[in-house]
Amino acid sequence: MVKAMWTFVAIVEQQNFTNAGRRLQVSSACTSRALGELEKRLGVQLVHRTTRSVTVTDNGQRYYRFCLQFLAEMREVEASLVSDDRSTTGVVRVHIDKAVGMDSMLRHMSEFSLSSPGLTLELALNGSYRDSFRSGFDCAIVAGELEPSDFRAGRMVDLERVVVGAPRYLDGARAIYKPADITSMRTVELSSALVNGCINWSFERDRRRETVSSRCCMSVDDPEALLQAARYGAGVARLSRQAVCYDIEAGTLLELLPSYRIPSTPVWVLYRYERFQPTRVSIFIEWLRKQLEEERGVSRSPATSDRLRPRGRPSIAARCVQDAI
Repeated sequence: MVKAMWTFVAIVEQQNFTNAGRRLQVSSACTSRALGELEKRLGVQLVHRTTRSVTVTDNGQRYYRFCLQFLAEMREVEASLVSDDRSTTGVVRVHIDKAVGMDSMLRHMSEFSLSSPGLTLELALNGSYRDSFRSGFDCAIVAGELEPSDFRAGRMVDLERVVVGAPRYLDGARAIYKPADITSMRTVELSSALVNGCINWSFERDRRRETVSSRCCMSVDDPEALLQAARYGAGVARLSRQAVCYDIEAGTLLELLPSYRIPSTPVWVLYRYERFQPTRVSIFIEWLRKQLEEERGVSRSPATSDRLRPRGRPSIAARCVQDAI
């Protein structure tokens, strides 16, 4: 069957049996006979024959595209059997959702580039992952709940989320001891996460869930802009721990209500529906999955109140830690 597919591809691309035979180093009669047997097996006509050329039918065009994909995947499989991570070469084209955390992701991309010198990364950080797939990208890393789509999805990791604020805002705000206290604070959120113009944040502790709804004072349509707004003191924001872990360590952002857990957000890798994933893409995805899992473990280490306390009076976050104890 595979030999017949190679023959059909040659006939389509050479547009006659004679040239196809030369390409395959067989006679034109052999190519014609192979095509006839293939059409009989499939039960459809793939080409219209004339004395000098062939014209591909609609069914033939569909089967030609299938053959190209199938044969390309077969070559990838064969190559993967004799290659390893160091010898694999090529370009990995990846769309990255900013909600995953740009600082963290770009650091991982740089580390991968250094560890896999044979592979080149092409990243798309703006626009829709659907547009990137239409442009031929290999995969997309996205965060949040997925909508029904034509893409295959694999869950990579769950991102822990936290509520944070900048010292410049929190030092002038009321103390916060429980989720309901957030209603007295300015909040910043993604436009897509608002419900009738209000935040809708859930918190869990001791197997009990509490949901806070409050008017949003500022909304943005970009996760990176949300992080910047929180840094500038626009209000408190809900972000992934990966996105803010360095800010928390540096004291530029303070974590609020650390004794409560906020429902995590999943990170997915999306692929096009193909039976075989190119080796170069598989290497990248497995490497990134490991890095995200390790990073999640590190980012879960609780920071002490001393590390969260800015100069001057104790921060709201520090007081919350003390009260929780």
